[in-house]
Amino acid sequence: MFALIGPEAIPMLARYIADAGNRESPRIAAADGLRAIALMHPGTREQVVAHLTKQLETYEDNRQDLNAFLVTNLLDLKATESAELIERAYAACRVDQWIAGSWAAARQELGVPGMGLAPDGPPEPERVFPIPAGSLGAPRRANVQASGKNKKSKRKSQKQARNRSRKKK
Repeated sequence: MFALIGPEAIPMLARYIADAGNRESPRIAAADGLRAIALMHPGTREQVVAHLTKQLETYEDNRQDLNAFLVTNLLDLKATESAELIERAYAACRVDQWIAGSWAAARQELGVPGMGLAPDGPPEPERVFPIPAGSLGAPRRANVQASGKNKKSKRKSQKQARNRSRKKK
């Protein structure tokens, strides 16, 4: 909807995102609106990236899910100019990796080298699932990365999950 309104909506959306008094879900929707405007109106990309980056600069005060959606929007816009800040947010553990994926995946998507601040290890942490009482055998471990999918397919499914999550909010 914001993409149809166009560049005129950018200042209003940027103010809304910056106001910490607003609820989280509408702030995320406003960030998505900025991304949509930049995709539909390529001449606004630089301005939109600047607003999203400015909001991500407050990653220590933002909730992790807001930071994650800011990161995914910057990734969608191929904002290599924001890579250092994105890595700093990951290094401070202020990005929800269930939403945005790992720094390694983000770095790869942007095609930039890391500065070594955030771990550049496996894209997802290993998850340990408890065994119900009375079960036999050792605890089962499920590694999200070991799904047999290639990296491109995994990134695509993460993006689809983000889009479904955005629609719910």
